[in-house]
Amino acid sequence: MNEIPSGSLLARNHIAARLITHHNLDPLDAHTAVTRVHHGLPTEHEHLVRQEARALIDELQQAITQAFAPIAAAMRSLGEAVARAVEQLPQPPTRGNQVRPAWQSPYGPPRKGHRR
Repeated sequence: MNEIPSGSLLARNHIAARLITHHNLDPLDAHTAVTRVHHGLPTEHEHLVRQEARALIDELQQAITQAFAPIAAAMRSLGEAVARAVEQLPQPPTRGNQVRPAWQSPYGPPRKGHRR
């Protein structure tokens, strides 16, 4: 079966691989330590697991930031262009001083003689 591991399992496998590579832990010890930390159980390698998890998160965050940098720059440029275009739009005419009170109809008084 070619089942894709869940995100949690995939992350735990990556952290265990980092423990094996960077700290020379035995594969079984690395996976056991990661699983114990995941379940909140004590382990002598908890500080290493947390250190590698933080390093993995930092690396992923940096990779995502670099991947989206061109998109962010393009969006910033687009926003500036839209702002410039909006500034160039003609302004609607302002309503000068009104000669009628606010409660009065702008169409004038009702016509006389229409009511029967």
